[in-house]
Amino acid sequence: MEIELLCTFFVLILGSSKCEGTGTLPEICMMEPNEELGRASIPGWFYDKSIDSCLFLTFGAARAKNEHVNRFETKKECSEMCRPHVQSFCFDGPPETCKGESTIMWSYNSTQGKCFKFNGNGNRYEGINVFDNEANCNKTCRDAAQQAFRVYRPLAFLRRLGSAETK
Repeated sequence: MEIELLCTFFVLILGSSKCEGTGTLPEICMMEPNEELGRASIPGWFYDKSIDSCLFLTFGAARAKNEHVNRFETKKECSEMCRPHVQSFCFDGPPETCKGESTIMWSYNSTQGKCFKFNGNGNRYEGINVFDNEANCNKTCRDAAQQAFRVYRPLAFLRRLGSAETK
């Protein structure tokens, strides 16, 4: 009951209704990464819910077929699954540019969590990680990620509080 009241309070304060279960995140994203012991050295990615980010990890064993774990082959695969609040194209790099192109364009770097400028051809792009100004880049990619972090962080606290009360 207390958890529901706290959750309602956060919904009113944050203006979000992501308090049900694990919010909009799939169950796999809420799991701890499976750090297998073994001799293998297999690169992969896992989602860290405490910082709303996909992180690199070297796994000690191959992933079992149909294994339901917080483990992804690529950062993009992890981000698309566990960071649905950020447009999927925000995880792509900017397109290759040709020499001589001199129009300043902007692209979001999901690893560093900020927008960077680069020399582009000045064409307007739709649905890819290229923006004509920094403000549009920040609004579309960076701010969406930061807003979700502010929402999911209190929810993680509430879930921990709820599990502590049931013990």
